[in-house]
Amino acid sequence: MLDSLGKNQPPEPEARGAISQTYDHYSAEENRRLFYQFESLGSDCSLGGMQRAYGAEPLGLLRFTRITVPAMINALRDGFKGVGAPEYTRLIMDEAGQYFSQDFRYHMSSHTFVYQTDVEYEQFFKKQCKKISFLVRNMLEKLQEGEKIFVVHAMPGTIQDDVLAILMQELRNYGSSRLLYLEEASEICPPGRFLVRDDGIMVGYVLKIQSELTRPIMKVRESWLAVCRQAEAFVNFRI
Repeated sequence: MLDSLGKNQPPEPEARGAISQTYDHYSAEENRRLFYQFESLGSDCSLGGMQRAYGAEPLGLLRFTRITVPAMINALRDGFKGVGAPEYTRLIMDEAGQYFSQDFRYHMSSHTFVYQTDVEYEQFFKKQCKKISFLVRNMLEKLQEGEKIFVVHAMPGTIQDDVLAILMQELRNYGSSRLLYLEEASEICPPGRFLVRDDGIMVGYVLKIQSELTRPIMKVRESWLAVCRQAEAFVNFRI
């Protein structure tokens, strides 16, 4: 604001607080929208947990699913045929009584966040099969539309170049899908580093979430946010 002589004056404390609050709200909403642009290809629940930390709750077949990269390649090649069908679906419980849905052909294991004490088994099994079948159709639509950035990793390990190339080819068989491959950051490749390979695969270096379903600590969140922002910028503006 200006004083009587036209000089800039710092805003009052109340005004500074309002400006800061408005900025924080805008930033939080932008981050939430950012994480809706990414789709997990399984591996584990890391991306799903990160989306939740930033307030994004997209529907995703593999958002909270553990599956190996070779199994994912086979599932893509098969068009996820039969995933969600009762004959290929199993419900098991962990020690806490949470149901996990499994497809034994692709060794997929997914959180349901539903517990034995919440619902009767047969009723939930039928409901879960219908839900998975819907998510399969949703996944195929996303692959064909090619608007999502698909995310894969094998942290704390790595994925060999030839396997990544096969995965990328299977994605491109559906459409113009983009692939973001994440590796665990190191001294050589610090958190937030981002690059694009000659074959078009994006690579980002992040800090691994140690407890996948709990709220990630800030420095871990910031490494993922930095990579995802750069991936979005590359896809949208070809930086």
